[in-house]
Amino acid sequence: MKLSKRIPVLALVFVLVLSALTGCSNNKLVDVAPPDEVAVALFDIVIRDDAAAITEALGYPSEADARADFLGEDGSLYESLASEFTNQLSALGTVTDADSQRLVDAFLTMMNKLTFTAEVKEQNDKARTAVVTCHVSTFPADAMETAVTDAFTALATENPDLANDPDALVGALVEAMATAMESLEPTDDMADFDTDFTLELMETNGKSKWVWIPVDAEGFGAALSSNAMGG
Repeated sequence: MKLSKRIPVLALVFVLVLSALTGCSNNKLVDVAPPDEVAVALFDIVIRDDAAAITEALGYPSEADARADFLGEDGSLYESLASEFTNQLSALGTVTDADSQRLVDAFLTMMNKLTFTAEVKEQNDKARTAVVTCHVSTFPADAMETAVTDAFTALATENPDLANDPDALVGALVEAMATAMESLEPTDDMADFDTDFTLELMETNGKSKWVWIPVDAEGFGAALSSNAMGG
């Protein structure tokens, strides 16, 4: 059950949102957030579930409006991931709303331990291109899979009678998974990667605004998640 194979869902988030917001116009370039600030803002909204930076960078009137565009009705990335896991566990017994929220909270606790910084490596305003160097802290490779597997093994060994109570088993599995994720710590190493950005006109709150966005949104999301998970 590798998070590194599931986190690239965020790549799709970038693609769908940025393509939906991009438009065309001849507006002048004013109050444009630098590309490195946008990179950090994208990390915050998707990985940390924090909409403050993207709200300011893209000129949303409120964080609620930013969340509506970036997260939509499906909620945060972690709500989607928790839903995937709970759908699998539902084959064993009843999964409660509290179980789902426990997993969401555990994902957030784990991923909020990551740090992310970025700086502009190259920028050509005339060509509307830039290269941003990103730095993200990392979890050890396969750390989550190992931690969850060990937790499940210990649970089965120490509580063999749970197999006779499906609902109690599901609750125990959720707690074991959540505790395992929350126990993980990033290494002291930082992974570095470059991302090409382009200046595009985007529609936010019914207004056109020039914004630096990744040229390859899917690639940016994949690089971010892969490096963060030690890939």
